[in-house]
Amino acid sequence: MKIEISKDRVKLIPENVNEIYDIGAFMERIRTLMRKHNSKETISTEYSCDDKGNVDKLECTSIPLVFFIEYIIKSVIN
Repeated sequence: MKIEISKDRVKLIPENVNEIYDIGAFMERIRTLMRKHNSKETISTEYSCDDKGNVDKLECTSIPLVFFIEYIIKSVIN
């Protein structure tokens, strides 16, 4: 999985099918943190489509940097 960090977002880019499931599980943990803080931030997901307009694959998921950092810190402490 590739991870790209910008000023206020973290972009998770899967490199194989198994990582798509890992990202999904991680997103749920981040959503839980966001709910605890009553955050107005969003998680965005980008997909690519095939020739017929059907979703082909997950391109990336972007989450707020502050919640990514909080999750990592809590994971290390616990």
